[in-house]
Amino acid sequence: MKRAIIIIKQPLERIPPIMNLIDVLVENAWEIDLIATSVNNQTLQKYENKVNFVLFDIAYTTNKLGKIFAWLNFRQKVLKYLEQNSFRLQNTMLWVGSADAAIALGDRLFKYKYVFQCHELYDAFPFYQKRLKKVMQNAVVNVNPEENRGAIFRSWYKLKETPVTLPNKPYYHPEQRELVIENEEGACVIKSLRHKKILLYQGGIGAQREIRPIAQAVEELKDEWILVLMGYVEEKGYLTSLLKDFPQTVYIPPIAAPKHLQVTSWARIGILSYSFDDINHVFCAPNKTWEYTGFGIPVLGSDVPGIMHDINKFKCGISVNMGNGSVHAIVEAIKKIDSNYEAYSKNADKFYKSVNISDIVLGISDIYKYANNNSK
Repeated sequence: MKRAIIIIKQPLERIPPIMNLIDVLVENAWEIDLIATSVNNQTLQKYENKVNFVLFDIAYTTNKLGKIFAWLNFRQKVLKYLEQNSFRLQNTMLWVGSADAAIALGDRLFKYKYVFQCHELYDAFPFYQKRLKKVMQNAVVNVNPEENRGAIFRSWYKLKETPVTLPNKPYYHPEQRELVIENEEGACVIKSLRHKKILLYQGGIGAQREIRPIAQAVEELKDEWILVLMGYVEEKGYLTSLLKDFPQTVYIPPIAAPKHLQVTSWARIGILSYSFDDINHVFCAPNKTWEYTGFGIPVLGSDVPGIMHDINKFKCGISVNMGNGSVHAIVEAIKKIDSNYEAYSKNADKFYKSVNISDIVLGISDIYKYANNNSK
């Protein structure tokens, strides 16, 4: 079995772990059909003659009735495709790669044998949390990015097996510092900071991300430090306030993956800031951990268990309480990493190399193949 049908109900670029999955399968000479809502030109060129894209354009809307229609439209198109290709499914791994796709397909999905990859816990979204129970209970293999999340899912949904942990480590990583930055705005900002030590924050920018204490800590350090924020703005007023209040903080608008790594490669320390507002954040599984450590960049993380486990195990950074009032702890952590930089950097590299994504994916395919053969 070296053929896969992968289903997501999103643009492919919004789910980097699915791009990792495709990279592994392509590298191992699998035939792949990807069902998605869209794929950008850069991705089309990357996978030209390697992936068969089946694109079902579903209009985005915030209207409740429109959303229901979009889900039903997606469901109808995907189920029709699966029925038309049913003669091939006995020798094909069916991989449902997002919660949205699984829920949209409904109970009709359960007539098929499938792998289900769930990227979040959704404890703050009861609609998702409730509907994922049957999806997981009927899957041949469940996959998620963090081992504690897997244990939680097993407990919540009374699963017979703990979901397989497939970390969000990129399959391809440049692993070379100070890359050429193709994005004009990003290149301009980084060039202006050539003599600064860059503390880099990647991700959503809003009050829940606890960025303000980090910005304040950078102000208390010497002028050689700068905080660079790169990502999408969740609260425009929050970013405006940050830039106004903290002169040693600058902003770079989001750059499409994987070219954002060109900016990442210039960081001295990478930030992983998550709050305790829901279980999903407490047991977070950020891509950024792997993106930073792939360059040997030490990390400064929140003291949530999902981050602390890896940081403490490999000693590739320091985790602290990033809430209000923790500025002194952040300052001391930055100083400690900086003064022992070579050791932290080597440990970051060890952490990055500790996981083989290809072995995990191919192991999942073996489980699927065994279950498929025994059901005939």
